[in-house]
Amino acid sequence: MQNIVINPNSGAELVISEYIAPPPAPNPYWNRPASWLTMPTITGSEDLIAILFPVDNTSYNTITIPAITANFIVDWGDGVVENFSSGTSPTHSYVFANIPQSSQTPLGYRQALVKITPQAGNSLTSMANLSGSSCLDVVASGPNLIMVGIGGCNRMEHMKLLCRVSGVLGVNYGVVLIELSQNVFSTKTDLANIFNSNWNMVYVDYFDTGSNTNFSNIFRDCRSLKTLPNINFNNVTNTLNVFHGCNALTKIPAIQFTNVVNVSSTFISNCANLEEINITGQVSGMDQIFTACFKLTTFPAIDMSQCGVLNSQLAPSALKRFLGYGMRNSFRLDQRSLGRTELVEVFTNLGVANAGATLNIRLCPGTDSLTNNDKLIATNKGWTLITT
Repeated sequence: MQNIVINPNSGAELVISEYIAPPPAPNPYWNRPASWLTMPTITGSEDLIAILFPVDNTSYNTITIPAITANFIVDWGDGVVENFSSGTSPTHSYVFANIPQSSQTPLGYRQALVKITPQAGNSLTSMANLSGSSCLDVVASGPNLIMVGIGGCNRMEHMKLLCRVSGVLGVNYGVVLIELSQNVFSTKTDLANIFNSNWNMVYVDYFDTGSNTNFSNIFRDCRSLKTLPNINFNNVTNTLNVFHGCNALTKIPAIQFTNVVNVSSTFISNCANLEEINITGQVSGMDQIFTACFKLTTFPAIDMSQCGVLNSQLAPSALKRFLGYGMRNSFRLDQRSLGRTELVEVFTNLGVANAGATLNIRLCPGTDSLTNNDKLIATNKGWTLITT
């Protein structure tokens, strides 16, 4: 697909290739260990939480279920089934020798599949934060179920949540794949930190961002994240660390800002393999954006007409094309890899300069090749060019 942006200063069309995240094939990013017990199939209509728990050949094999709102039943997966009243947080201990040997994995642990369902006349409505558990896999379903969150489950590799989540799903260092219902975060007032520091997460399912404005730290330090769903940025105002440290990302689906946003310096930063991104909409500031994005060669077609003075160099030194337009205040493109043709494109896309505005293009490959007529494109708009 292509995205066409009209430059209000020149009337020219900027045609930008637009990367749209493809719909995923079923679990294309994670191979579930063949030795793991099969999890229940869920569609979202069931009242069920299932947890796959590893039972090691040690003396400590205890699982604690977070408090659940509803009178509920726990099948502990070792032949023990118990009833609990609403608000209870039950604990159960396993004996390795009592777990069927058929469930033993090549890594030596055996498995218990814990199933939580409501008692007759009840419906699962909430589950407190599942934190620090050694669970391997979690699936949760319920038309009325709201889970507070899942965090610190370092052996977990997968979660599938066809319910709503009111908290975060971050700091699960082992999780690879997260599958979600579209309205999973519909009860949240902001999306801050929801996947923060899921170091091994390769893929997360599409989710509706709704009217949330705070996107800070959503994918911060998701070092293995390779594919992103399309994300609605229409209402966002806080972009702190959204994609900071996402070193495996090569492409980010198209981002469009409806509000005028001050894009944090760490909005997209330390993404060492990022090659392609398309951002449209107005920004009021973006000093140091794309820091340490070493492979990014094209600066996207951002409307910079509301942007203040930018004191730091924009984009990495590999920058070969700058498509930002409408800028009126001082900024720097010195020591970027811009040829003469690309510099003329920058001049064409400039807005009328505010008083004293300068554009530093010192030590760009094309600077010494600029003709006087080339420079007039900028200076006739009131710009002062710094070339030496």
